This record gives sequence, structure tokens and C-alpha cells, in this order.
Amino acid sequence: MELIPSEWSLIEDYDGNFIYANIAGTHNVNINYTAKCEHPYTIEFVQLIGTFTMVGIEFGAYTAHACTVTDAKRKAYDMMVFFK
Repeated sequence: MELIPSEWSLIEDYDGNFIYANIAGTHNVNINYTAKCEHPYTIEFVQLIGTFTMVGIEFGAYTAHACTVTDAKRKAYDMMVFFK
């Protein structure tokens, strides 16, 4: 079993892509896999509800990249903990 903060849950797992949602339903952390990229995993934080004031961003997403699924899940976990 993978480590997920208690305030979050895995809501989708398909073809190397993962979507995690917080309990309040206001934020997601997504891992998107694209095979042809040098860094095939993109990890993004998306604020679904609100005015994007939580981290002072305009468009509601924060992104990172990873080469392996293990590294991508670690970065996603770090985002979940940071944005809880």
C-alpha cells in the first residue's frame, strides 16, 4: 500500500496516471504519464474551488516533473502535505 496523507484519497488510477483528492473536495494532485517525454511524469496541484488565494497563484496549478513513478508519487505526496 502506498503512503497517502490521511486527508487525501486516490480517486483514479489508469494507464500510469493517478488522481488524488482531498477530503474537502477543493484540491486535486494529479500525476500524468506521457511516454515520449524525457521526464514522462508531470505532477500538478489543482485548486478546484475558491479564488486561488492559497499559494498566491492565478491559474490554480503548480507543476513538477519526474522520471519514475516512484519519484512522481513522492513528489505528489510532498505536494499533498504542503497544500493540506
